[in-house]
Amino acid sequence: MAVPGPFQDSELVRKVALGDRSAFGQLFDRYNQLALNLAARVLNERQEAEDVVQEVFLQIWRDASSYRQERGNVSTWIVAIARSRAIDKLRSRKARRFLDPV
Repeated sequence: MAVPGPFQDSELVRKVALGDRSAFGQLFDRYNQLALNLAARVLNERQEAEDVVQEVFLQIWRDASSYRQERGNVSTWIVAIARSRAIDKLRSRKARRFLDPV
C-alpha cells in the first residue's frame, strides 16, 4: 500500500541506491509499518519485530540497487525482505532455546 507522494516507489528506491537520505526517509515512512506488522505476526514479539524492521531498512539502504522493477513492485520486495529476516530471527530464537534450555 503505497502512500501517495511526490515520487513513485521505484523512483525512491533508485534515489536510495544513489545515497539519497530524503528518499530513504520517504520509503521508510511509507513501508515501516507494513514491515513491522509482518514481523510482529511472524515473531509474536514486538521488540524483535522492531529489530527486524531496522535490519530490513538497513538492507534496503545497502542493497537498493538490487531492486528490479520488472520482478515486482517495491512493496512486494520489502515484504519479501521483511519475511525473510523475520523467519531468520525466529529460527535463531529457536536455535538458542535448543542450545541453551533454561
